[in-house]
Amino acid sequence: MSQARSSLGAAATSHTHAMTDITGLAAALTAASGMNQGSVEQDPNLAVNQVILTKHANAPSPNVYWHITTTFFHSVASNGNRSQLAIQYNEGVSVYARSCFQEVWTDWTRLDNSTPPGTIVYFPGFNPPPGFLKANGAVVSRTTYAALFAAIGTFGGAGDGYSTFNVVDLRGEFIRCFDEGRGVDPGRALGSVQGAQNAWHTHGATTGAAGGHAHPFSGLATASGGHTHAQTVYGGWADGAPAVLAGRSSGGTGVSTLITGALDGVHTHAVTGTVGVDGAHVHPVTVSAEGGTESRPRNVALLACIKY
Repeated sequence: MSQARSSLGAAATSHTHAMTDITGLAAALTAASGMNQGSVEQDPNLAVNQVILTKHANAPSPNVYWHITTTFFHSVASNGNRSQLAIQYNEGVSVYARSCFQEVWTDWTRLDNSTPPGTIVYFPGFNPPPGFLKANGAVVSRTTYAALFAAIGTFGGAGDGYSTFNVVDLRGEFIRCFDEGRGVDPGRALGSVQGAQNAWHTHGATTGAAGGHAHPFSGLATASGGHTHAQTVYGGWADGAPAVLAGRSSGGTGVSTLITGALDGVHTHAVTGTVGVDGAHVHPVTVSAEGGTESRPRNVALLACIKY
């Protein structure tokens, strides 16, 4: 049979060809890999190549380039049912997916994580996990961390003003939610730092009673009260008869005698007692100070990180 085919000039049933011998094969493979897509601003909604590189408004973000792989159902067509997987090409590694059914696209859904740039998280370690930076005020590139810069701008600092910016510096700080007009913490600007403060209060202080005393005394009152009583006694008698002291005789020679009574009533009174308590005095009172250099509750130290 092979001799007959050979004699007729036909190719052998088993043979090989170089890729260059197959017309259009290289182009087809290139197209399948997305390497001959042409413009890098293709609308992914209209993609007919399985892989494209594009920067377009219908990509997950119009600000960066995306590798978008399209899986077609039934036929390769821009109006068929299909699904797409988009992998960020520059300035990050985000991954998104979406699908189209009856020419209606779903929204892009992020697959790698749902943490937007600028999110603050805390970790019990010395190094941030992948996709995060330490929230330590470092100066970083506005290009390398474009998504983070788009999210927070110069909130943490402007860097050099044109090519860099500062991440938020949360080292050693407690977080207080922005008041935003509620009135609990009025007058605060978003991102402002507030110093330590204690609430207004008073301290009561007491001291034990001391210094009360008394002065005992004793003595004599001034002598007084001395006096006499005058009394006139009349006496008379008759010759040869006893004298009659009371009354007046009717005869004989009468004699009157003034008798003064004995002194009586001069005396003293002993006086003892206690003078009034005299405690007029002062006591210095010292209220002891205590505490450290700041006011704080119980806390645990963790590493603050920010998503980029």
